[in-house]
Amino acid sequence: MGESSEREQKQAATNVVRQLIENRFEGREEGKQDKDQSFVFLESDTLKTLLRYLLVDRKSQASEQKASANETLDHLKIMNELEQVIAEHKKEFEELNTLLKEN
Repeated sequence: MGESSEREQKQAATNVVRQLIENRFEGREEGKQDKDQSFVFLESDTLKTLLRYLLVDRKSQASEQKASANETLDHLKIMNELEQVIAEHKKEFEELNTLLKEN
């Protein structure tokens, strides 16, 4: 399965879940609460698919957070190296400036 196909499936599933939640809450806000106490039974394939989707989404979020943390560490490392280079150049510049003033 291609990356774009997976992305489209993920987006479609997200949209369906979002719409179901919005519909449910709209009914509650309008005072249309039904008094049913029904249950939803899912066949095993549907339940497995739903659980797989939820787990994959969690894993992708965790990997995105890890990548972001790694980028932050890389940026901090680069900033520290730049600060060291700047400090070295500043020291060399001050020494050169002192030598020029003496002559």
